[in-house]
Amino acid sequence: MSIKKAIVAVAGMGTRLLPATKALSKEMLPIVDKPVIQWIAEDISAAGINDIIFVTGKNKRALEEHFNKNPELENFLVGQKDLLKATTAMNSIAKFSFVRQNEPRGNADAIKQALRLLHNEPALVMWGDEILIGGEPVKRHLELFEKLRHPLLVLYQVPREKISSYGIVKVRKTDESDLYEILNIVEKPRPEDAPSNLAAVGRYALTPEVFSLIDDVGITEVLQRYLKQGGKVYGWEFKGERFDCGSKIGLLKAAVYYGLRHPEISKEFNEYLKDIV
Repeated sequence: MSIKKAIVAVAGMGTRLLPATKALSKEMLPIVDKPVIQWIAEDISAAGINDIIFVTGKNKRALEEHFNKNPELENFLVGQKDLLKATTAMNSIAKFSFVRQNEPRGNADAIKQALRLLHNEPALVMWGDEILIGGEPVKRHLELFEKLRHPLLVLYQVPREKISSYGIVKVRKTDESDLYEILNIVEKPRPEDAPSNLAAVGRYALTPEVFSLIDDVGITEVLQRYLKQGGKVYGWEFKGERFDCGSKIGLLKAAVYYGLRHPEISKEFNEYLKDIV
């Protein structure tokens, strides 16, 4: 059972980044010279998924236009090969589809809008504001899912003060040090009530059986229901860098990370940081 499609939810309001997101979606905010969502789409494509479904909402027109061709701009850039290549690169790496979530009714409802484009098949589900760096995480996620053939969540250790912001999992160890069987998921518990410090951070490899349970509740409740019915769910602990680009500090950290590695600006940017720190 292999995954051929990815659902990327980008319908959120982006309230943590207001006023920057009043007219522009958070997924279109730049990290150096690419918007957040392009970094994510490139990671998905590099892992071998060539069919990406975006679940959009209001103020998302710019996102759709970003992944479509722009003949006027392309004609203007004739003779500027590097810029033309960078501008048109996204047009060919995947098939992009767009479905609309008309009202912000939660993450499970966002997934529900995309199900008509699936055909009784598993899919990778991701939020459009989280970037993971290190060890090809999308590819590793897909490989583990194909091996396990059960729903597989990405887990990340969060500090105690952040526990109440996430769905926290109760787990049982497996023979692999970074792989767990999930016994329960507690949505945004108080730190003293949390079963661990492992959070489900917005990347899910899900099966048709899980998709069939989606209604008007959140994805955590859907997975809880699946577990109560006897379904098995696993979690893979990711240990690299994670940037929550829906937050001010996460977006800034991502910009610094990529800026220090950008071939055009890394040297000058590094020198600037040394001067001001």
